[in-house]
Amino acid sequence: MKIILNKAFLKLVIFKTLFIYSTIIFIITSIFSATSCSKLFLQNEVIPITVEKVKKIIDRNENYLILDVRTIDEYNEGHLVSAILIPVDELEERLNELPKNKPIIVYCRSGRRSSKAADILLKNKFSPIYEMTGGIELWKKNGYPLEGK
Repeated sequence: MKIILNKAFLKLVIFKTLFIYSTIIFIITSIFSATSCSKLFLQNEVIPITVEKVKKIIDRNENYLILDVRTIDEYNEGHLVSAILIPVDELEERLNELPKNKPIIVYCRSGRRSSKAADILLKNKFSPIYEMTGGIELWKKNGYPLEGK
């Protein structure tokens, strides 16, 4: 009889423990989704994006801001369709020209300046920020079209 009681007691303890943990996980998940806390994690990271994905975004006319952070001379030699130019050295003074409620894709020639620009944008609470890997050099290598050429 004692063994049966101990097994029943053990099952009850395990059941209560699982119930408590499940409830805690449910509450935490509800809080995160209700307050959009998951978006806070994106604000601390730059999201890499391929030139192929950027091409699709442009072709579909999706609601992204395309930000070219090269020099004006480089921009005039050819840039992505609908890209706006704010050279990386001017970015901090011109942040008010950018929307905070729109995803931003940053690119440069190969990646060094766009990385710096993406960090500036994150530091100033812009999110989400995508950095086009390979820059315009890879874009051209893939044969994608340019404006302003």
